[in-house]
Amino acid sequence: MTPLCLCIVVLYSVLLRAVVGEQSADEAQASAGPYVAVERMDMRRILMRVPENAPLPPADEEVMLDQIEQWKWRVEMAAAGAAVLVTSSQCPHGLGLLPSTLAWKGGGHWRKWPGTFEYSTGSLISGSRLKWSAIHESQACQGASGIKILGEEMKGTDLEGCQRKCGETAGCEAVDYYKKTQWCIMYDRPCSAPDKSHDGASSWKLQLGPEGEGALHADFFTFLDAKRYCQELDACRGFSYSGTWSDQDRIAPGVPRKVYFARGSTVMPAKGGQKWYSYLTKDNPRANCNPEGAQFDCPANPYACLGLSIDADEHAIKQAYRALGKQLHPDKLKKAQRTKEAVKQAEEAFRDISESHEALRDPGKRRQIDQKLRQLRKQWEEQRASVQDLYIKEPLVTSLEPESYPGLIPHAQEWLVHFFLPQNDDCKQTKIAMARAAADLGTGEAERGIAAAGGASAGRRTLSEGDIFRGVIREKSVALRTDGAGIAEGDTHIALLVLSKSKVKLFILGEELEMTLSVDQPQGNEHRLSMEGKERVFNCRFDRTQPGWLRGTIAEVSRRDHDVSSFALKRDDWWRDHHFSNGTLIPGMRTKPRLYGAVNCGRFPDFCKRKGADPSVPKRFPQVRMLFPDEVRFEIYRGRPLGREVFAFAREASRAPGEVQVLNSTDLQTMQTALPSLWLLYLQREGSSSSKSSSLDCQLCRSVLPVLRRTAPRLRAAGLQIGSVNCTAHASACRSFTNADGTEDADGLPAGTPEWGTLRLVEVGTSSPGGAPPAPGGPPVRSFALWDQQLLVGDAGQSVLISAVDAAASMAELMLPRTAEKTAQRSSAKGEL
Repeated sequence: MTPLCLCIVVLYSVLLRAVVGEQSADEAQASAGPYVAVERMDMRRILMRVPENAPLPPADEEVMLDQIEQWKWRVEMAAAGAAVLVTSSQCPHGLGLLPSTLAWKGGGHWRKWPGTFEYSTGSLISGSRLKWSAIHESQACQGASGIKILGEEMKGTDLEGCQRKCGETAGCEAVDYYKKTQWCIMYDRPCSAPDKSHDGASSWKLQLGPEGEGALHADFFTFLDAKRYCQELDACRGFSYSGTWSDQDRIAPGVPRKVYFARGSTVMPAKGGQKWYSYLTKDNPRANCNPEGAQFDCPANPYACLGLSIDADEHAIKQAYRALGKQLHPDKLKKAQRTKEAVKQAEEAFRDISESHEALRDPGKRRQIDQKLRQLRKQWEEQRASVQDLYIKEPLVTSLEPESYPGLIPHAQEWLVHFFLPQNDDCKQTKIAMARAAADLGTGEAERGIAAAGGASAGRRTLSEGDIFRGVIREKSVALRTDGAGIAEGDTHIALLVLSKSKVKLFILGEELEMTLSVDQPQGNEHRLSMEGKERVFNCRFDRTQPGWLRGTIAEVSRRDHDVSSFALKRDDWWRDHHFSNGTLIPGMRTKPRLYGAVNCGRFPDFCKRKGADPSVPKRFPQVRMLFPDEVRFEIYRGRPLGREVFAFAREASRAPGEVQVLNSTDLQTMQTALPSLWLLYLQREGSSSSKSSSLDCQLCRSVLPVLRRTAPRLRAAGLQIGSVNCTAHASACRSFTNADGTEDADGLPAGTPEWGTLRLVEVGTSSPGGAPPAPGGPPVRSFALWDQQLLVGDAGQSVLISAVDAAASMAELMLPRTAEKTAQRSSAKGEL
């Protein structure tokens, strides 16, 4: 195939719309649709892919992805089956892992941003409960027409208890209360004319609706229905409920509860021992970590004036200034908008960005600004110490919150989760270990149950019809033409589709531009590709070091030798090589990713307490768990806050479990008379009444068998069998396998045997071809102690056991040739006989 030229034109004139392809009305006006994958681009951006012919969200639209609904995204550009989404949050927790792993599930749906919710304890309803008003303070509704009694009549209660019971009862909106008899009757609606006046009667109704100070509405809803109802109710600022919804109730239609929707956003603590919880409507909860206050806003903060973060480079500052200058210049105001007030506001805005640009251009002034902002940020974080998020800048660990926890947990095969207290020094050290473990272990992509397909076209140095390239343009810079140059903040995202051998379509800033390609004469083995537009000419070539990348420069037609901009585009083979590949499921391999999370127990104490990590018990922190959602179980890491130990725990805990044989004395004697074999034996012992502590008190003992089960498949592949022996019931067998000298302790076990058990690597079987079997209870051929109490001196933990198991696998692999040789010799001897 003849190589084709792929180049770029940046034309901002509206006259170019004549060559723009028509976009379908459905795509332009789409407010919701499916997506099939999400990929991380950088700390703030993701690429959302949609199915073929599915709608894309319009540029500058704010959207939500249903799988990661706590983030609000703005569509930076959308074209050729994918949209670039950017978040305004300065701390996008987990964006290094979470979006890319959603592709394992097969995607989900996006929709126009409806707002979301933030969890809080307490109630939005006045007085931490519903607002009640008297129908009549001395008469009751009993016997009135048009009302229905709910539930059973209550006796021996006060008025508050009567009203509280009504609030927890489906459909209850009114009560009668008789003070003298302490008698309560609940109704489905208030009556219009109470007429019973005996026994200190009174009648009360829930005060609902816009005119009241209580709830806007109250009724029984599932959790998902309550969120949807509040989003659709303009005056709703959140909802409150009493009791607890399970994690499952939050992700699927679950148990209905009495929900109260409120117009106010002030959360008040519950009284009288009642547990109330609320969800407040928030525009973007993920932006909570952005510094707040006038000192961080424009004009005090030059970066804020330009819409940048403090780590923006010089190029990003220039790009932002040019873009905002074109947008905010007073001369850009339309005639109909040119009022004195509008001109004044435009001049002030333009002055702010101009002064900010000038300040940031000066290295000395910028150093002073950066120093001041960092100090202010530090002070702001110190003031928020009780709710500070240790993972605020960690892209590899997802911040889990009560509202996102139940929805995210099922997406992984296992989660490594850190429950932490922000002011705990060990928790801060564990944060570093977690980040290292996440970086080293990854999501388990190499273990994924889909065979790799395609990928060969990524290195092609030719263009074919239907090829898609995605990348950026950098105005007034030629840096992107250099091999290996990276994309930076402030670059303009673009996409390009190859239509034929002579035409391409460029997507930029909402425009679709058709261009004609041409090919220059090759220089050596490299083709120089070029394209000439109405105003600019483009030169490009394939990157010499990165296959699949096109790089080039842009010049004006009138000055072809003067490059004014540059671009870089990468071939997008996702459609061809992944989405449409016939991947084959590999039995026994991973079908879900491994993910990493953190829960701030200082900010969500009640939630952590329900999960078994009570913040009022500091000695339980730091607490790292490996969660297994499909198996509804978890394991706790009890080691030191060191990266290598957390890594070892996570790696071993992620392995698929195998079988550990439970052996008795008969089994052990049979092993000694059989063919030579290698065994890893766990010699466990039950606690005795004379012991200061039982075997169950040993934290490592509780983890031995789970670790051995996970390691069993790998060890068996190395020719090693796994078993456990109860040394209390089979003391003589344990004596033989520990190479003991025959002395016993007070309980009749081999002297020196650890009370809680030992782990040994042994070689058993006849020691000579055709030879007589060893005496019953005789020692094995070889026996090595891998793990005993001597290894636990100091602050050691599960990593000791894990290291022992690794050593066992290595030793088994070294000993395997000798064992195989003995087996062959014995088989040969039997054949001769």
